[in-house]
Amino acid sequence: MALVIADRIQETTTTTGTGDYALAGAKDGFVSFAGVGNGNTTYYACSDGTDFEIGLGTYSSLSNGFITRTTILTSSNSNAAVNWSAGEKDIFVTLPADKAVIEDGSNNITIGNNITVGGTVDGRDIATDGVKLDGIEASATADQTDAEIKTAYENNSDTNAFTDALLTKLNGVDTSANNYTHPNHTGEVTSTADGATVIADNVVDEANLKVSNTPTNGYFLSAQSGNAGGLTWADAGHYTNSDVDAHLNVSGAQTNEVLSWNGSDYNWTTVGANQALDTTSSPTFSTLTVTNTVTADTFNATSDATLKTNIAPIENPLAILQKITGVSFDWKNSEGSAEGVLAQDVEQVLPNAVNTDNQGKKSVSYNNLVGVLIEAVKGQQEQINKLKDKLNGLST
Repeated sequence: MALVIADRIQETTTTTGTGDYALAGAKDGFVSFAGVGNGNTTYYACSDGTDFEIGLGTYSSLSNGFITRTTILTSSNSNAAVNWSAGEKDIFVTLPADKAVIEDGSNNITIGNNITVGGTVDGRDIATDGVKLDGIEASATADQTDAEIKTAYENNSDTNAFTDALLTKLNGVDTSANNYTHPNHTGEVTSTADGATVIADNVVDEANLKVSNTPTNGYFLSAQSGNAGGLTWADAGHYTNSDVDAHLNVSGAQTNEVLSWNGSDYNWTTVGANQALDTTSSPTFSTLTVTNTVTADTFNATSDATLKTNIAPIENPLAILQKITGVSFDWKNSEGSAEGVLAQDVEQVLPNAVNTDNQGKKSVSYNNLVGVLIEAVKGQQEQINKLKDKLNGLST
């Protein structure tokens, strides 16, 4: 739909009321509104010699053509649609004064909204130039001094700039300084020119360690007071229950926590996502995701009536099941086939039975389908019983 202003378009109309203008044909010396084009808009003026109306209308070529009053700009009815009485009126294309673009006394023009240019302005592509201007930083200046360029270069972390700070360090080096060469050492402890120091194998023994006694299997080295720099072999002893409790902080453990090494000691921690679980206890999880098969003798779902509210029978269970398709399928990321339903189908009718994870993958709580199946079977049984009653009545 386009706005069209065409010359010499004028017709008559006998329209009454405030509805669409039904066009009655072009006046002598003029052409019809067909020149506007079906579905296009135009500015129109209508007058019966007393009342008048100027507005934006939409032309339709249906029947003999008519103008829909899209927007009333000004009229003799306080700028509202004129309620025309019987009689012939003239209706024609016009250009309202407040829609005309005219230079003022200073050769300026005022536009109330955006200007759309299909070509160039004085040979310049405004759209292309605008993209270039948008790419210039707001704080950019027409030129920069040598000092500004130097500062920007030195502050750029991606450059290996020779800064004033580096120059200060070089100025602090004595003019007679030379590269230091590490001397070589031989023997049990060796060193090379690159500064690497190596202790030969089997060099550090009890004598070098100043261990004061003979070791016994299972002993450990312990600092010995009174023997300067010396060590002694000591019995590790045996941990009692109280020692273990104090070391592992058993009393601080919470239900369903497991013992975990934190890099320096053991501590109690909960089992998080993607962690292996090897326990014979009964841990409680708010959410547990398993990427393969879970096998158990019994799966129990919490269902106590005292834990529930807003309890009501499931309505239209058969209609719900008819919108869910039972399918067989192969898993993409693992071997094997299975039967079940599609989460997207279930979500349309039982959104509470579907969960969507942070990767957009959906899972179905098949427990939610049990109630629907129960009510559907009961509904079907009720229908069967009614049919039996009808058949018994016919047989008698």
